[in-house]
Formats: sequence, structure tokens, C-alpha cells
Amino acid sequence: MAITFEEALEPLLNKIPDQTKGLLYVYLTSGGKPAEEDLQDQVLESIGKHITPTEIIERMKLSFQDGFGIIDWITGKSNNYGKCLDILTKDILAQAFNVSKPTFSTSENTWEGIEEREEWIRIRFIEHFWKGLGEEEKKKLVEAIADELREEGINVDKVLKAISSGQGGLTVLRSLLGFKFHILTAKLVNMIAKLILGRGLSLAANAMIQRYVAIIFGGPIGWGLFVIDLISMLIPRDWKALTPAIALIALVRPEYREE
Repeated sequence: MAITFEEALEPLLNKIPDQTKGLLYVYLTSGGKPAEEDLQDQVLESIGKHITPTEIIERMKLSFQDGFGIIDWITGKSNNYGKCLDILTKDILAQAFNVSKPTFSTSENTWEGIEEREEWIRIRFIEHFWKGLGEEEKKKLVEAIADELREEGINVDKVLKAISSGQGGLTVLRSLLGFKFHILTAKLVNMIAKLILGRGLSLAANAMIQRYVAIIFGGPIGWGLFVIDLISMLIPRDWKALTPAIALIALVRPEYREE
């Protein structure tokens, strides 16, 4: 049985900050192209305080479904969040990011399937983010989470050396780190999610590190401008509103998994 938008999203939407809720709503009501003035902290917080999870969910369903009950039922779209993720990953983002269409091991109609697809989305956005960084920025980010990486058994010096030698692409790092590569990407996701949510970083991530990340992901405004640039180039028109909303949800969900 399919997992509905309400089941997949309402618990999370009840936990995230008002600014993040405001950003979701602004994306969904602007066709994915919010005005920069609408991305200001105070504006987003005000919107988020007055918007309910139900309103956000209804906007997401409206963006996804064709609007014809029988057609949505036949195509499996009718209030099916897993189906939404399946189409987004396989038909939209794979083409947008110029990567192979993913094959998932679990059905989109299960919680495991939703988590698997959201993880794929997180990795694709982290890859896009990483490509936009210079060598020094990559090194600073790795240094910011160096202690956490060492605790997981990752040779940080080897990673920094690879970056310094111009071999800092995620494909090379995946080969270098083997099965521990996912730890690096998970730590990067965690850092970016904390900045977006305003939760701050560990003591190891000092003010200079925060400035580097803030260039792209310095909170809702940074995320907003980053995705506007991305979707304006890569995402089909009918997915421009829904894609950044789903990507933001996928990125921040691990922050609340244990709560």
C-alpha cells in the first residue's frame, strides 16, 4: 500500500523551523522561482509561522498530480509520495544531472524505498555542490569535519592530499575511500543541513568554515539561491516548484531521524 504525502511529510513538517517551512511554501507558490526579497529571513519566518503542514502538503500534491482522479489512480500518482520520488529520481534528476537512471532495491511504496530514493537525491545535490567548490574550499570543508572523519577510520590526510593534487572529485574520492565514502558524504550532508536549519556546527567548524559553506548554503537564502540557479538550467518547467521542495526535505530529514 502506498505511503501518502501526509504520512511521509507531516511529522517532519511539524519539527522543522518556521524559516524552512516558509521556504518550502515560497517555492511551491512561485513555480520554483521566488523573488529574492521573499527569501529574506524575516519574510520566510513570518510565512512559516502562519502556514500549516497541511497547506504545504496540499501544494505538493497539486504540483505532482495531474488533477484528474481516475488518471492519477491509474498512473499510481494519487497521493503517493514514493511514486513522486521514483519519477523525480529516474525521469527528472537523472537526466538533469547527466547520470545513469537509478535502480533501487526497495519498492517506492515502502518507508525503506522512500529513504533509499531520498538518499539518492541527497548525494546528487551534494555532488553538484562539491563540483562548484574550488580546491581550497574543499580542503576547508574536509578540515572542518576532520575529527569526525578520523573517528570513523577515514585517513583525512589522504583525502586532503588527493584534493591538493587535483584529484578531489567525488568519483576519485569514492574510489579512494571505498565503502567509507558514504561516511564522507553523510558528514557533508549533515554540515549543510545544520547550516540550512540554523542549528550551527560543531566547535571544529569555525567561523571561516561557516563562511565558505554560507556562500552556497548559508541558511534558507543560500539554499534558495543555489537551487534557483540549478533548476533554471536543468529541471523541466512542470517540476520546477516541486524539485527544490523535495530536495530540501530529503536533505534535512536525517537531522530529525532520531527525534
